[in-house]
Amino acid sequence: MQFKQTTSTPRLMRKTKYLITTFIFSLILITSISAQSTGKVSGIVVDGEFGGGMIGANVLLEATTYGAATDIDGNYLIVGIPAGTYNIIFSSIGYAKKKVTGVVVEAGEVTKIDITMETETFETEEVVITAQSVTNTEAALLAKRQKSISVSDAISAEEISKTGSGDAAAAMKKVTGASVVGG
Repeated sequence: MQFKQTTSTPRLMRKTKYLITTFIFSLILITSISAQSTGKVSGIVVDGEFGGGMIGANVLLEATTYGAATDIDGNYLIVGIPAGTYNIIFSSIGYAKKKVTGVVVEAGEVTKIDITMETETFETEEVVITAQSVTNTEAALLAKRQKSISVSDAISAEEISKTGSGDAAAAMKKVTGASVVGG
């Protein structure tokens, strides 16, 4: 049995190579065209009080999904933005939001926007916190004894309940250096 080699196999290989080459060329062309139709926005966000770059400030293009956070020096870079006019919102916790309107992003260009952010304070109503100190525990008595000018000893309600004393005289017998006279 003999096989005859057909000329269609080399032709098919050449056609496949041609299609792959055409596909790669088209992909490169589309990528370069899309890169030319987008721009970048960069800059630095500075703390108005201290003058240093702000770490982690948010920079967002309003009504889009484009944005970035500032680095350790306060720098940011947003890439791949379609050419057009945008509003940019700068925000960070503890700082007043800033909005820059009418920022024009041109294809293949870098638009630079530096901004200074000021701290924001909030006034709230007065908050009153009340508490009572607990004085009948062993820890409270130890703290009182530590602060006392004279040497003293005491027994707490907690200790009385642990010893099972029936009355105050029985409980006082547990206090070191105390003597109970006549019950």
